[in-house]
Amino acid sequence: MKHLIVVISLFFSSTLVGQIVPVTNLSSGSTYITIGDAVNDANAGDTLQLAATTFNERVTLSQPLTLLGNPD
Repeated sequence: MKHLIVVISLFFSSTLVGQIVPVTNLSSGSTYITIGDAVNDANAGDTLQLAATTFNERVTLSQPLTLLGNPD
């Protein structure tokens, strides 16, 4: 099985009612503080929306996921 290691440092601007929610799983509606937590809890095929913050983490993707940055 192939694994993809992603080092993520993203800058996007977005707020949710004045409060930043760094990662939202659009498939389940769950929210997370880190991409790693969201990836570990995600199911194959889920879509993760990344919000307005900088992520400095090393994440291993072992299943197909979509990572979306907010274009605002």
